[in-house]
Amino acid sequence: MRKLSTFLSFAAIALAAIQCQPSSEDIEPNLPDLSPLQTIELNTVQGGNDFSFDLFNKVVQSEPTNTNVFVSPFSVSMALAMTSNGANAELRATMAAILGYNDLSQAEVNSAFKSLENRVKEMDNRVQFNNASSVWYRNGKVVKNSFIEPVYEYFNAEIQGEDFQNPQTVNKINNWVSNKTQGKIPSIIEQINPNHVMFLINALYFKADWKVPFDTKETQNRGFQLASNEMVQVPTMMTKNAKYRYLSHRDLELVDIPYGNGQFSMTVLMPNSDLPLNSFIENLSVNALNNWLNASAEVGYDLYLPKFKVEYEVTLNGMLSEMGMGEAFSGSNGGFSEIFEDDRLHIIDEVKHKTFVEVNEQGTEAAAVTSVGIEVTSLPPSVRVNKPFVYVIREKHTDAILFIGKMENPLL
Repeated sequence: MRKLSTFLSFAAIALAAIQCQPSSEDIEPNLPDLSPLQTIELNTVQGGNDFSFDLFNKVVQSEPTNTNVFVSPFSVSMALAMTSNGANAELRATMAAILGYNDLSQAEVNSAFKSLENRVKEMDNRVQFNNASSVWYRNGKVVKNSFIEPVYEYFNAEIQGEDFQNPQTVNKINNWVSNKTQGKIPSIIEQINPNHVMFLINALYFKADWKVPFDTKETQNRGFQLASNEMVQVPTMMTKNAKYRYLSHRDLELVDIPYGNGQFSMTVLMPNSDLPLNSFIENLSVNALNNWLNASAEVGYDLYLPKFKVEYEVTLNGMLSEMGMGEAFSGSNGGFSEIFEDDRLHIIDEVKHKTFVEVNEQGTEAAAVTSVGIEVTSLPPSVRVNKPFVYVIREKHTDAILFIGKMENPLL
């Protein structure tokens, strides 16, 4: 039995950009395209966002409580959507249901992802959003055109046959990853074993300036209360009387911090109660987030936000299996029979995800509940993000969630 190791490597990058002061280059229009989304785009985003929170929760619950977590559901979804072009009908239907687009054909999913990627790229011409895909297969294997053509056309994948017995092939694949992530993720694979016949890789890079910069002169060590109640001193940024969307709910404080022209933002969710952050995340959903955002209002206050940097790596096999995608790893229903021109059983061997995020004064380089009981409280003099929190990096018009993170300790 021959395995297809569909090595889905997700290099999801969110990192601090250089905050530029207004210059002659900034005078040019930077207006987003806010034309309505097509139905297939809406369905893909809505289903994808449900998957985003499900996956994030699975990853968080799999880690020790005090672990900082950072994932890119957008990258995971895109890579799995690309891979599903090679699944048989039964497995494809299973993957579609879990990824949230079970009412769409594979052709519609392909088209929707291409359209969404183009929309997100064009929302802010001073935000770097680069998404790249590649397919590497073992020389001698014959890949079906029915798989190659949509992967190339809709995911713009670079497709390359290589000698998998040559040790330099590992370096070649890792160099591609490093190049596409600006060196922030230098490698994704360590070795190629005899059963590996294909690697499918998605690399996502995001770099954006804050709409309102933090003054580096105001950054100093300030208290951050860990889940253990220990108080640690962490480098904390501060900006005075800036306007951000804010909500004080009985269970949390929400701050929405925009980048660039305002289309991209980082939404910080800090539980108010004694509820552990992991328990808060278990009940977190896209509907809850949207309701809180809709109930928020733009007000001016001093904002205190810790600086932090996270490098994270996780193998997603177990989480995806728990979500119902186990047959992709076992081949119980024929697996990925639509990739190669042979009758061997091909399955996913490993889904590996690596991310990097850095947040500082300049920006980020790198993301049904009802409104009953939600209200905006009186204007706060300051908002201090000084205990464990969740942060979501998203694009507002498409509602695409690019990254989700859990920050337990900025010093880790």
